[in-house]
Formats: sequence, structure tokens, C-alpha cells
Amino acid sequence: MNVISIGVYISFLVIGLAAIYISYRLARRYRFRFLDYYFYSVILSIVWGFIDHLGKMFVHLGLAQSQSWDFHYKIDVIISCLTFPAFIVGMYMMICWILEFLWGKVSRRFKLGFWLIQTLFILVEITATKIYLDTKDFKSINLIFSTIEKIQLLIIIIAFLYLVLKGKSLENKARRKLAINLGLINLIGFTAGLVAYFFIFSYITSTLVLFSVFAFSHLSGEIIALLYLKWFLGKHHAEMGFSSTVHGIERFFSEFKITGREQSIIRLILQGKTNDEIGDQLFISTKTVKNNISNIYQKTKVKNRIKLINLMRGF
Repeated sequence: MNVISIGVYISFLVIGLAAIYISYRLARRYRFRFLDYYFYSVILSIVWGFIDHLGKMFVHLGLAQSQSWDFHYKIDVIISCLTFPAFIVGMYMMICWILEFLWGKVSRRFKLGFWLIQTLFILVEITATKIYLDTKDFKSINLIFSTIEKIQLLIIIIAFLYLVLKGKSLENKARRKLAINLGLINLIGFTAGLVAYFFIFSYITSTLVLFSVFAFSHLSGEIIALLYLKWFLGKHHAEMGFSSTVHGIERFFSEFKITGREQSIIRLILQGKTNDEIGDQLFISTKTVKNNISNIYQKTKVKNRIKLINLMRGF
């Protein structure tokens, strides 16, 4: 390890944390549901990139004296397997924010189909690994892993293409413009990263340069799209036509159409107050408290305080 490699780690970490913070602030400020998925996709993408690219660089630099190419490849496979869950869930969150942006929901059919496919891939990789351990047939496992990797990358490209093509049919002008531009930025950045990956892998032998370029090309793709999204929402968020999502107890109140008086009673119920104590604090009769609580039960379809509190915990 040297000063340059340490600088690469620190730089990636700082920029990555900045990207996570920006995406978090966007989600909290505008309360658009697709931004929640976007935030999670950024977190997982940064975590995956940091561990996969820089983790491999760390290992390769530490094992620079080893002349066994096969051993280095095994290390790469192990790290890739360890980061595979973050990659898969990150890809899922990425597709979710695209679907949420375009359609306002993520269908159960998509969720089921996505995880069925990924489960199949995982089973294939586990089987291939077992075969390799038994036969030491390196070419076979390499072909299987590279094929699955290419399919996963193709899924990402298709998702961004879908955002661009379906975005053109959106009636809302601001949403249409954001969908097309954000899709193109991600598509161009991702494709350029893939081209650079195969070019650099073929012509650059320096471990430090190789994995540094991988890491920062991956990071730049996230940052450029995120900064554009931040700029666009800053100017056009009021024109987007999205309904803001409200989290926690406020979302509970909104979903069940809880009145102001009923909200006050629920907050006191959460504090463990009795009906008499609630009446004294709100300057209303105990009978009025009971009537309001009965209305709350009817709206939420629960029968007692315990079930009401358990229902609210889900929010």
C-alpha cells in the first residue's frame, strides 16, 4: 500500500458519502416516493463500488508478490460473491425508482419476477462453484460467471432505455423532460463505463490505475446523474405533478383521514393516557373522548388500543 492508494480510498469515500447525503436530502426535501428508492439505490451502489473495486485493489496490492494469476482470480471471485447481494438489491432499487417515477407504483408482478430470476442466478452460481471445487475446471466457471454478469448489465441498460422511451409518452412536460434526460445521462454514463472497463482491462497492467479508474468511473456515473436531478428538482419540482409522500404518524393520519381532534387523542393514547386524562387535557368530556375513539376504530378497522398502536407501528 502507498500514499496514492490511500488517497484513492479516502477520495472515493468522501465523494461517495457526499452522493449519499445529497440523495438523502432530496428524498427528505421533496418527499416524492421515487426519491426514496433513488436514495437506497445510491447507498447500495456506493457500498458495492467501494468494496468491489477498491476491495480488489487492496487485495491485489497486498498480494503483489504473488505470481499466481489463478489465485488472484479466485480472490476477485470471492469479493464479487461477497458484494453480489449489494449489487442485486441496488439494481432492484434502481429499477423500482424508474417504475415509481413512470407509473407511480411498483407492481407485485415485477417484484416476484425480479427475485425469481435473481434466485435462479444465485442457484446457478452456487452450482458452478461446487462443480469448480470438484473438477477445478476454471474455463467453465469463468464462462458461467461472465455470462450472468453480462445478463445483469444488460438488465440495467434495458431499464435506462425503458426510462427514456416510456418517458417520452408522459403527459407532464417536466416529468417527461426529467425522464428522458436522466435516462440518457445514466445510459451514456453506464455504457461509457463498460467500454472503458473492457478497454482499460486489456491495455493497463497497473493494479492501482486499473481499479482506481474502475472505481471513479463508477462513482462519476452516480454523481453526474444525481447532480442533474438535484438541479432539475430545484427548478421544476412544483411542476412535476407528484404527490408528496408523508412518513410516520403523519402518513397514518393522512391515509385514514384522521381529524385534528382525533389526532390529538391518538397522540395522548400513545402517551398511555386514560380516557379521563385525555378529556381533562383537551377540555372535553369523557363521553366525547369515547365517541372520537370509536370513530378512530371505525376508520382504522381495529377494536382496541393495542391493535391501534400495532397498526401505527407499521407506519
